[in-house]
Amino acid sequence: MPDPTVTALREAAVHRGFRLVASRKRTPGTGDYGRFGLTDPKGKPVIGIGTDGLTASAEDVEAFLRRGELDTWKQSATAPAAPIKAKPRAATPAPEAAAALPRRSARPAPTPPESKPKPTWSRTERVAKRAPEPPPLGIRPAVEKDAPSIAALLGLRGKARGEAAARIAACRKAGGGVLVGEQKAVLGCLAYVPVPALHRPLSGRITTLFVAERHRREGIG
Repeated sequence: MPDPTVTALREAAVHRGFRLVASRKRTPGTGDYGRFGLTDPKGKPVIGIGTDGLTASAEDVEAFLRRGELDTWKQSATAPAAPIKAKPRAATPAPEAAAALPRRSARPAPTPPESKPKPTWSRTERVAKRAPEPPPLGIRPAVEKDAPSIAALLGLRGKARGEAAARIAACRKAGGGVLVGEQKAVLGCLAYVPVPALHRPLSGRITTLFVAERHRREGIG
């Protein structure tokens, strides 16, 4: 089973543009057991890589990555805003030049089309013409009867479609869960699982987040 600490450090390193190197020793107290290092994408050592093996702890690597993230945020916060270029205005001809320009012959104003009387609606008819407002979005834990809707939402086919209920139960058994968003019908789903670690408090990971295509960009996700 993968070590959650190593998995979290590796994902953080990739996010910052680095590559995590973990010790291959499996026996405590031998060589560089439990030590880590970082390289750039080309394999050039950055931190924790010595001539005798790896030297950085998990806390050292995490502190380095967090410090790099903070520096990037500070640079973006203090960067000057790009100047706004004003659009050039069309040159106004001088009065003498304007007088020399040929005058256009006056054209008769077009005859306005015959205006049609606007329909008059009573207050009851106006209310009836309004489009009904959609029901509010509901978020709740998924239950077994949601399995067919979730399977259709995710586009599961064949055997995977029949295993949807078992997969929902497996998420709960692992300590996580599944949520659904609905407006009369299921529009989206989210699966999560807790990730324990020794070097930080308990955190969580979203393993699935899906919204029906016709309801995307509506703030549901």
